[in-house]
Amino acid sequence: MAWFKVDDGFFSSRKVLSIPKRMRLAAVGLWTLAGTWSAKELTDGEVPEYMIEELGATQAAAEALVSARLWTREANVFHFANWDEYQPSAASIEDSRAAAKQRQAEYRARKAGVTPPSQRDKSVSHSVTAASVTDVSQPPDPTRPDPTVISLVQPPAETGKRPATAYPDDFEQWWASYPRRESKGDALKAWNTLKKSKLLPPLQVLVMASEAYAARSDDPQFIKLPAGWLRAHKWNDEKTTAPAETGPAVHPQLAIWLDQVGLTHDEYLERKDEPGFVEAMNRRRQHG
Repeated sequence: MAWFKVDDGFFSSRKVLSIPKRMRLAAVGLWTLAGTWSAKELTDGEVPEYMIEELGATQAAAEALVSARLWTREANVFHFANWDEYQPSAASIEDSRAAAKQRQAEYRARKAGVTPPSQRDKSVSHSVTAASVTDVSQPPDPTRPDPTVISLVQPPAETGKRPATAYPDDFEQWWASYPRRESKGDALKAWNTLKKSKLLPPLQVLVMASEAYAARSDDPQFIKLPAGWLRAHKWNDEKTTAPAETGPAVHPQLAIWLDQVGLTHDEYLERKDEPGFVEAMNRRRQHG
């Protein structure tokens, strides 16, 4: 892609200001469009007369540019004044494109493991004579891969299986007590964050709070996701008590709920993981 360069002081130059105001915008518009066209077509600032109409301008606009000495005219061709002082020549653009093309070819060759001949190689005769061959070992060209070097480091074989995520035992125990078991990986992240910052309460408190939360949640769709429950420190919403020495601790709210549905704590622990069990007990409480 070629660029048409315009100086930031062009708008206030003497040549531009010499164009009558009624014609200035049309003439400068033509100058700009014609400049981009010439840069793209590599005409070195030459604009054929037929392009004036093609660019949507008038002959009067072109003549205004000639009068302002921004253009010159020769037969049926207009020329930008001092094009070679401000714009790259077609030859330099073509040379740059050829060099870029060469760099791209060399890059692709290196990426494919093949080194293309350098300009130096092209100037050297490749004819082999007995006099030119010696028994002296020459160091390898650093730009060329050495086919005798074999890597002894083998990449690890891909088994196609990802290692399973290991869940800590205390997390698994709390997870089993929570009434909504979704997004386990996200819950583990929240668990580890709390544990790292030393904000994670004892396991017994979490289990008791989860069971109490399950007992008072009548509608499963409003139960928070496990990760959200942890991040919001929702165990603080449940009034847990220290475990008794004579038996497992029972949260006061859970004890009330067990009494309302006619269950003992042991029966609840045995059946709480059954699908739909808590919901069925809540329905019993509502209709009891």
